[in-house]
Amino acid sequence: MHLRKMISIVVTFKILFLSVKVIVNHVKRSHKQTQLRHKLQSYSDTRFNGVYVMMKSILTVYDELTDTLQDEMKNKLTDIDKLLLYFICSYLRTFNDVIEALSADQNPTIDEVIPLRQMLVHSSLTITDDAKVTKTLKRCIGKELLNNWVITDEHYLGVILHPLLKNFQTLPDFK
Repeated sequence: MHLRKMISIVVTFKILFLSVKVIVNHVKRSHKQTQLRHKLQSYSDTRFNGVYVMMKSILTVYDELTDTLQDEMKNKLTDIDKLLLYFICSYLRTFNDVIEALSADQNPTIDEVIPLRQMLVHSSLTITDDAKVTKTLKRCIGKELLNNWVITDEHYLGVILHPLLKNFQTLPDFK
C-alpha cells in the first residue's frame, strides 16, 4: 500500500511539474511574457534549484495568466492546483535557501552544513497543515535526507571549532 501511495504522489508532482513547464515554455515562445508583471523562468537541468525557480515564477503571475493565455493553455492552467503549487514552493524555498547559503563564495561554509541539514530534515519531518500530497512527499524527502546526506568528521569539527558556537546546544542529537 505504501508503494502505491508513493507512486501516486510522484505522478501527481510530475504532472504538476510538466504542466507548469509547458505553460512557461508556451508563454516564452509566444512572446506573451511582456504582458506579465514578472518574467517567467524556464526549468534548467544545470541549476540545482531549477524546479523551485520555475514554479515560483509561475505562482507569482498565476492570476495574470488567465487573461494572457488562450483556451488550450487555460485548460492546462486550470489543471494546476494553485494551493498545491503554493505548498510545494514554500517547501522548496527552504532548499533554495540552503543551496544559496552553502554556495557562498566569500566565507567558508563547512560549519553551516550540519545546522542547515538539520533544518531541512526538520522542515521535512515536521508536518503542519500542508496538503496531504505534500505531507507524504516531505516525509519521504526527510527520510532520504537522513539516509543519504552523510555527515563526516570534518563537518562535526567545523561546527565545534566555529568561534560563535561555544556550546553545542543547538543540535542536542549530535552530542
